[in-house]
Amino acid sequence: MIDTGDLDRPRRGGEVMPRAEVHWFAERMEAELAENDHKRHWSSCTPGWLLKRLEDEVAELRRAVETGAPAARVISEAADVGNFAMMIADHACASSTGDPPMT
Repeated sequence: MIDTGDLDRPRRGGEVMPRAEVHWFAERMEAELAENDHKRHWSSCTPGWLLKRLEDEVAELRRAVETGAPAARVISEAADVGNFAMMIADHACASSTGDPPMT
């Protein structure tokens, strides 16, 4: 279990309840993941490869922000960044426990 420290947030059965903004963003992330369900699962990718893809996505997000791209594009690129960061975290959790985080 990840130590969340003393977060002053509403709790549900000991778990910190996500803020509305986090929930909204997680939905954007899931939408991006669903669009790519035809691709292999990230568990078959190396953390190094995922980190390279994260860096690529950060560059895409930077370009979208700096060029004043429409909000939908910026949000989509931000969700891609979030997804690759999540995939790396998922790998780290699995390597430290032997199990993926949601099992």
